[in-house]
Amino acid sequence: MLGPLVVVWLDLPASIRALELIPVGARYAAVVLSVSSAVVLSRIRRLQSELERTQQKSRQLEGEVDSVRHEAQALTLSLRTVNNRIATELSSITIMYEQMQRLQSLDQREVLDATLAGVRLITGATSCVIYRFHEQSLKLRRLAVWPARDESWYSESLTVASTIPGHVIRTGRPFSIREFVDQPELRSIDDQRTIICTPIVVRNQIWGVLSIGRLPFIRYNEYAEKGLQVVAALAAPALEHAMPSAGGNQRAAEPDDRMRMAGGEGEIESPVLPYEQLHTTLEEQTRVAEQLRYHIALILIELQTHLPEDESVILCETVGAAIAHTAGTSSSIFFYQQAGQLALVALGTSYDATGYLLLRVTELIGGRAWMVAEEMVLPQAVVGFGTSTQCGYDATKLIRRAEQVLALQQEMELDL
Repeated sequence: MLGPLVVVWLDLPASIRALELIPVGARYAAVVLSVSSAVVLSRIRRLQSELERTQQKSRQLEGEVDSVRHEAQALTLSLRTVNNRIATELSSITIMYEQMQRLQSLDQREVLDATLAGVRLITGATSCVIYRFHEQSLKLRRLAVWPARDESWYSESLTVASTIPGHVIRTGRPFSIREFVDQPELRSIDDQRTIICTPIVVRNQIWGVLSIGRLPFIRYNEYAEKGLQVVAALAAPALEHAMPSAGGNQRAAEPDDRMRMAGGEGEIESPVLPYEQLHTTLEEQTRVAEQLRYHIALILIELQTHLPEDESVILCETVGAAIAHTAGTSSSIFFYQQAGQLALVALGTSYDATGYLLLRVTELIGGRAWMVAEEMVLPQAVVGFGTSTQCGYDATKLIRRAEQVLALQQEMELDL
């Protein structure tokens, strides 16, 4: 083990002697050069390391920049989509507002068309229908269909007991086909013509139903269900007050047959005209009154009793006939919206004449007892009216004014 050390030791003096032969300046320069080289190499290694870290950070930043660029593109696309959706919704809202304005009409056909247009705009439905519920017959009768070519697809009459719209009438709750999951028994009455159906409620009573028969799959969601309910709620007051065109009213086809009145051995034609003729007659009479500079009045009469609906109709027939006889040929008497309501259209040469007629009508009703089904009835009459002095010669304004006064009188009766 000592061999190498001895050899090195033996050669050391020779090495020292060789080193002594090198000049001192050269030796100093060599040492400085050696140290400088070591320092430079260390700096180069450090710079290389920093350069590698910088390149790594640069690559990371490039990746982040790409990610941000992709996010920016996605946000731009999303913003464009949102803007397009907002523009579409604003357009739909504008069109929907125009349709809702049509609901102010008293023409039932226009109100029905506006309602179905609202369904299409809000839900995207490609087929929809409105059914009217008739409590006496326990059936639903079709009032309006969109598009018209689907009339043969929807039944003209549905039973309450064995149809999906009838199920909505019975329960008073909206229906959607997703309910088949929780209520599979409903499949037994499904005719595959109802995707979403909601009741139309008027004065806390079901007036009918609004139903969607066809709907694109992409549009079937909770918003479509809620949208249908919104349209039904908006249309309900207009549907209640709208007057059917002559010859097209489903109410006239009901079993009570209001055009006739039982009496004696046969049937006598009643002087009380059907509800569907009121609006047309009132418009004609207002034109005549304006031309002749006469006054015109619309008087709404509600006979408050505890009679069932069919007997209320009979009472209205009897009272209406007496009013028609008292009012004379310058007046016309009609059935109105509810079973116990009448409408009287009267022309007069002065405002006092219409006021006098109103007094005579109220005295006629309250001044005697009326017989219904061999029972004596003492009805309480609540009256609302509108005149050309208040509303001008405008049939729609006359009706609205008379209904406002009638509603006010009804509230006063409740307070008493």
